[in-house]
Amino acid sequence: MIEIIPNLPDHIVALHKSGEDNDDDFENIFVPAVEQAQQKHEKIRLLYQMDSEPSDNSKVGLKEFAQFERITLVTDSASVASKIKSFSFLIPCEIRVFPIAELEDAKLWISE
Repeated sequence: MIEIIPNLPDHIVALHKSGEDNDDDFENIFVPAVEQAQQKHEKIRLLYQMDSEPSDNSKVGLKEFAQFERITLVTDSASVASKIKSFSFLIPCEIRVFPIAELEDAKLWISE
């Protein structure tokens, strides 16, 4: 399930993923949130909180990350954090990983 994280500036797409990946959530929440931000702003940012591991068929990947000016991934998954750090050179923007306990710090960083 993907839900919008409220109370951030509208140039930031802030999403919280919990549980299993769901294609409908990607198409009905992730894509429209990105499109809405892009209509208002030339440069947009992403805060993506993951409480669970992505499935093998997760639709959120490097292609989706490439459209952002800055990304913060909030997760306690060491494997996800490691993968992001390993592939960060392929993503043409600044990216940081925060543990879930530091969500407020992640919100501050993405808003700078």
